[in-house]
Amino acid sequence: RTFPMATNMYVIPAKPGKHIARKVGHFKTGKASDSEHPYFDYWVCSADISPDGSKLSLLSGNKLWIFYDFPKNRFLEGKYSVIPLGPNTQKEAVVFRTNDEIWITDEYWKDRKKGGNLYCIKIN
Repeated sequence: RTFPMATNMYVIPAKPGKHIARKVGHFKTGKASDSEHPYFDYWVCSADISPDGSKLSLLSGNKLWIFYDFPKNRFLEGKYSVIPLGPNTQKEAVVFRTNDEIWITDEYWKDRKKGGNLYCIKIN
């Protein structure tokens, strides 16, 4: 997470040992002014890759970015679409259940008596 609002992608080898993470991508998630709630709107809190490796999802508190048509593993360089989720609760985790189905969870807000849900979104 950075300010102005963006997220970075790092890689390490998929083998045991000491490794240094290498930055391989950067994506500007939005512009935030002092009057907005930039953390909720633009900070990425979770990510996942579809089982077939063709899509990447990034989740913020109120939206979901779906990346596709990316070159090899350079996910953040692909095309993307944005799915608004609304500001009702703090979304926290995203996972691809299938290549076209995403599950999202949110925090339970005891004082507001809302949240603590599991959501299912179908994507093309």
